Amino acid sequence: MKNQICRVIFLLLVLTLTACGNEIPPLVEETKSASQTSTATQIVFDAAYYDGIIVLTQYYTFLGHGLHEEAYWLLSLPERIYHNLDEYVEDTRLAFKTVEIFSIQPYFAAVKEQGGQITPDPSNKKRFVVQIRAWGEGNMSGSVMNGTLQTLFLTLVLEDGRWKIDSFATGLVLPTVDPPASITPEPESILDIGYIWD
Repeated sequence: MKNQICRVIFLLLVLTLTACGNEIPPLVEETKSASQTSTATQIVFDAAYYDGIIVLTQYYTFLGHGLHEEAYWLLSLPERIYHNLDEYVEDTRLAFKTVEIFSIQPYFAAVKEQGGQITPDPSNKKRFVVQIRAWGEGNMSGSVMNGTLQTLFLTLVLEDGRWKIDSFATGLVLPTVDPPASITPEPESILDIGYIWD
């Protein structure tokens, strides 16, 4: 038990130190005034994204080091109600024997890299794109082959002053369109659609 506590403390220290080196591009808003010919740029940065990156790094580091119970407590209350501790630990032990974190970035930054724009996240929720490689029991890690680069979309929610993982998805879900009104949405609106988790 003492060994496991020391291991957790060491991992948290490493996570904290490594997270300090990550840079998150600030959210930039441009405004144009009719009386101005130049564009004024206002930097709006939400430091909560740093906290979110730390939480997600902890989560996948815990899973990759066999600390599945510790990972469970990084889930939001609704997620913990949906998955009880014993089932969660059993399932994640099969799916996650080893985990390599490839990248963690705010959703807005990932969309911006692709040339899109989205509305900012609300103050109590932050969206992220996470890429990992994982190895599980047999040849599978969850529903993919071991070692396959996985892109995951996660939402964190502020719960009792701490960021918790509230939802997971492996892809964006576009809204359904009524058959008579089957108009293709503009590309900007596709990028601005949120994502839903199972």
